[in-house]
Formats: sequence, structure tokens, C-alpha cells
Amino acid sequence: MMDIFDFEEKVRQSRAYKDIEKRGEQRGEQRGEQRGREIGHEIGQHEEKREIALAMLKDNLPLEQIAKYTQLSEAELHELAKITH
Repeated sequence: MMDIFDFEEKVRQSRAYKDIEKRGEQRGEQRGEQRGREIGHEIGQHEEKREIALAMLKDNLPLEQIAKYTQLSEAELHELAKITH
């Protein structure tokens, strides 16, 4: 049979476990949100490069020059060139 001290210890352990679990969930959510912001920022930067490349393609600049300044691959620039023509 469990005495009152054992019961109180089990309650304390249960509360401690729940607190640790909650902190872990919060930390995981924060990391997920941060990673989501980072990915969104990377996507935004890439889209900006694509927009700049499209403008440069419309001005008939050489692909090598566009690749140099936008850091997009020539393969991606060829795909963008299809859009402009």
C-alpha cells in the first residue's frame, strides 16, 4: 500500500515531467517557427533574384552576366528565358 509520502512524491514527479514536456514542446515550436522564417527569407531572396534576372533577360543581357550577378544557375536562367520569349 502506498503511503502519503510516496503519493506526494509521485505527484511531484508527474508535475515535473509535465513541466519538462511543456518546455520541450515550447522549445520545439520556437525552433520550428524560426526555421520557417529562415526558409521564407531564403525563398524571398531567391524570388527577388529571379525577378532581377527576368528584367535583365528582357534587356537582352548575356546569360553569363546575369548568372554572375544573380547567382542563379544557367539552367534556371534558360527556364526563365522561356518565360520572356
